[in-house]
Amino acid sequence: MQVTLNHLKKLFSTNAVREVQFDLADLKSANIYNVSSGAINFRKHVDMEYLNELEKKRVEKVSVCIDKNILNQLRTLFPDDYSGYQFEEEPIMIKKRLELIKRMNQYSSIQRQLVLKQEIIKTSGIKQSIMLYEGTVLTAENIDVIIAAYDSRYKAQYSYNEDGILIFVDDPVKNIMLKIDMLALLSQLPHRIMFSETLDDAICMFQNTRPRIVLMTNLEKAWETKGIFLECIKADPFFHYINYDGSPAKNRGEEISRINALYLDNYESKLENFLANKNLSKPPLEGKIRNPLMDKIEYLRNNYSKKGYYELRYYIYRVGQKYNVTTIENIIDKICS
Repeated sequence: MQVTLNHLKKLFSTNAVREVQFDLADLKSANIYNVSSGAINFRKHVDMEYLNELEKKRVEKVSVCIDKNILNQLRTLFPDDYSGYQFEEEPIMIKKRLELIKRMNQYSSIQRQLVLKQEIIKTSGIKQSIMLYEGTVLTAENIDVIIAAYDSRYKAQYSYNEDGILIFVDDPVKNIMLKIDMLALLSQLPHRIMFSETLDDAICMFQNTRPRIVLMTNLEKAWETKGIFLECIKADPFFHYINYDGSPAKNRGEEISRINALYLDNYESKLENFLANKNLSKPPLEGKIRNPLMDKIEYLRNNYSKKGYYELRYYIYRVGQKYNVTTIENIIDKICS
């Protein structure tokens, strides 16, 4: 892991840690060597004394082996510089999550992964070697590496490849107070916050920045919110969201707990509900419902607008909770394509 000298200096001065080993696999690093009395000396560890030597050489960062315990100390000292983790579990639990993700990814264009949030370090005597780096995508094979480096009871730190909360407030000028209240609420949480001013930006941010939760406003009233909801659920039927029709300020404590619980949710119930709904035999649309819908679709075809499309598409989504609307969805989506 690349760590700044300032961080190591603070770590050495405030904790029981007195030295850390260089990442000897980093062949690009010359910091493990120093010249003394005309001889080249090999340095396996960096301590406070050698930090001073590195500072003289104007070194800013070094590649070192940072185990989970030391990383936790760095997180405490520098919370803005070292990302946290969502889960700390044994290999058997990680494999269960991998299986869950594999099933979800069959139905979602948002392909989820599990990402290691620490280094896996194998120790042989006094020598350490990094087997897996932070940020490594976890696979069944990598989980076996974790077991080999430690044992089957070791709890590794990892997360989904999702991070942060995306906020979409319809008409942010009109709803300025709702926007302020939502941002004030989220300021109490340790998560990255993203805010979008427009529907197109919100869709782009959802697809590219991979938020863990989407907070939206006035879903039943605002066509722009219907738009972000529909685009998100089309890309990922398991996405986490909360809709606010009013300010969450009155129940701040409850809302913070609600958001935190959803942030840590493992999608299991989402998958179960999705599969149950998918396998449910729904009756086809009958004339009394289908004919007015076809009239609205024809009107949209002749008078297309983004607002009209999302309003009608959301209505069809709601009807689809009871009826088979696959054919209707295909027809209206061809208008938009």
